[in-house]
Amino acid sequence: MRNSWIGVSTMIVMLLLTPCALSRGPLTGSSQLTEDKLSLIETNLVIGLKDNSRPLLQASAASVVKQLKTLAPSYGFSSTVIPLMEILKDESKYEPTRIMAALALQSLNSQEGNYAIKMTAKYTDQARLKKILEAITAETK
Repeated sequence: MRNSWIGVSTMIVMLLLTPCALSRGPLTGSSQLTEDKLSLIETNLVIGLKDNSRPLLQASAASVVKQLKTLAPSYGFSSTVIPLMEILKDESKYEPTRIMAALALQSLNSQEGNYAIKMTAKYTDQARLKKILEAITAETK
């Protein structure tokens, strides 16, 4: 019971802090989001993405990856690609979490991520996810 409260409180903190960090505007030389801070954020996002017991935490982490990539386009977030691909390709995952993972992968625009989106669109059994992924694939071309 205690672990579930820790997870819920972690998710709540992420949801509360994300708008504050993201509302600061584009990254500049004097920005609060330095390269070191982005690296630390990326490390924590990977932890959230790998937490298979909390699909909403995974979806939230994927959303933060997407938002941060918009704010820091030069930062790669490369260590999030594999966990996002694992979420996307797992047919047993919560569908909205898979959709958010696909959107995050699209924003990262990595060769591996784009391929995962394309192949998942081709082979998934979930009709709604298939349509969304096909639309994402068409946009990425």
